Amino acid sequence: EKKVKKTNFNKKKIILFVGPRIGYKNFINLLQAFAKSNYLKTNFKIVCFGGGKPNFEEMRLIQKLGLKRNIIFENGNDNKLNDFYKVSSLYISTSLFEGFGLTTLEAMRMGCPVICSNIPVFKEILEDACYYVEPKNIDNIKNKLERLLRSKKEQKKLIKKGYRIVL
Repeated sequence: EKKVKKTNFNKKKIILFVGPRIGYKNFINLLQAFAKSNYLKTNFKIVCFGGGKPNFEEMRLIQKLGLKRNIIFENGNDNKLNDFYKVSSLYISTSLFEGFGLTTLEAMRMGCPVICSNIPVFKEILEDACYYVEPKNIDNIKNKLERLLRSKKEQKKLIKKGYRIVL
């Protein structure tokens, strides 16, 4: 596996989405929120790590939303994923429900700020170390993405709080 270098993405920063993109993972709302923001579309790419190749529906939606240049599908091992956590501007999980949410903790351990759904499991394990979104509210997802990505100060604050939880 080749290492992910920051220089590969120096023009566009990364919003990282990890794992399957099926139903309850609510990937569609993330795409719609992203598509509503010129700031996000101009400055960022969403890297979907794991979860396999995009299916027909996803490709159709990506095309319809005009996001073909903004969405990258990647696969690989844990080392490659860790490299993505390190170079990403933030990690996002818009799940409607989760059993535990290990990837949010992995992101925090790698110093990656986190945005996730305001569902009980995340609130229990992540406390105040992330930005919470209402997963069914597209404008809320868009606004929180923009707010965190525009503020290095907020990102640093979340990274610090994240370390407190995982270290």
